[in-house]
Formats: sequence, C-alpha cells, structure tokens
Amino acid sequence: GITDFSIPITKALTILNRLDPAIRNIQEAMHWIHTESGFECSPQGANKGHLFPTIQLDDGTERQINCEFHMKINASNLADNLKHHSRIYFGLMPVGQCKHTYLLHCGEHL
Repeated sequence: GITDFSIPITKALTILNRLDPAIRNIQEAMHWIHTESGFECSPQGANKGHLFPTIQLDDGTERQINCEFHMKINASNLADNLKHHSRIYFGLMPVGQCKHTYLLHCGEHL
C-alpha cells in the first residue's frame, strides 16, 4: 500500500509541485524531474487512450491533457533494493492555468 511508499511518493509529489511553469517542453521537464528527484521519468509505451483525461480549465472550457508521462517510484520506505512498479502519471497544464501540472494517477503501473 501507499504506507510503504509514503517517503518516496512525498518526495516525488514535492518535486512535481516545484516544477518551473516556464518549462513547457516535456523532455526538458522529465529531465529536470529526474535530476531533482533521482526517479526515472518517461512517457508510456502503447495503449495510451486512458492517459488523456478531459479536464476543466480555469476559464470553464474543457481540454484533453496528455498524462502519459510518469515518474517511476523505484524504492519503498525501507530502501529495500526490490524492484517496485509504483508510478505517478502526470501532464503539463496549458500555459496560463493556476496549476502547472495535472496528477492523473499515483500507484500501480497503468
């Protein structure tokens, strides 16, 4: 459960929250996230349809957001050297929104 991963997940969410809104290139964002957190960050492979939620923007309009990008949470609180498959799926919000990242899922690999 999440209890076993609270430390690395909190670290990962803190890094996502600190992402500079001026970074609009997803490759640059993933590199920055990896550098800051130590967690690998990559896009999803195939079957991505479920990773494009339609969300409401600040002005009330709706838009699909690409949330295929994910941080690979590869450690538990115990730092146990086991292979873990927890992920945080996220996307970049459009320029001008109050929030800069959109969190789609935190947990098992989708």
